[in-house]
Amino acid sequence: MVLRERENTLRRKKKQIFKSIEQNKINANRWKNEVEDTPFYEIDPEMDHIMANFKILHENSLLYAKDVFFEESIGMKMFVKQFINHYGDLDILDGGKRFRFKLNKFDGNGLTKRARRACEIFNDLEIRTADGVLLELVVKR
Repeated sequence: MVLRERENTLRRKKKQIFKSIEQNKINANRWKNEVEDTPFYEIDPEMDHIMANFKILHENSLLYAKDVFFEESIGMKMFVKQFINHYGDLDILDGGKRFRFKLNKFDGNGLTKRARRACEIFNDLEIRTADGVLLELVVKR
């Protein structure tokens, strides 16, 4: 008798499990159909256009800086690797009226000399921020 009761209990639990599995399959198929046709994100054409403009502006500014501040021919990859992503220190001088960026020395033949010449050209232009702070570039000795 005990064995029959346990078999009946086992049969009921199996039915419950199979019923639960079938219900989960139905739910999964319902969600699959809803999610398959739903994009993960909406592309806002206006935002996409703005980001494309920023990308173009960034590329153009790099090309401009390369052409204006480096008289000798230098590749864009070298320019970004050696000059844009180069480390240094910032000194705030004259009570915040002048920022001096002191770049570390460069590895490689002639890079420090090129950078010093670029700094001279930059400093001769006396570039200021929108709030009037004078920007200076130098290479550490």
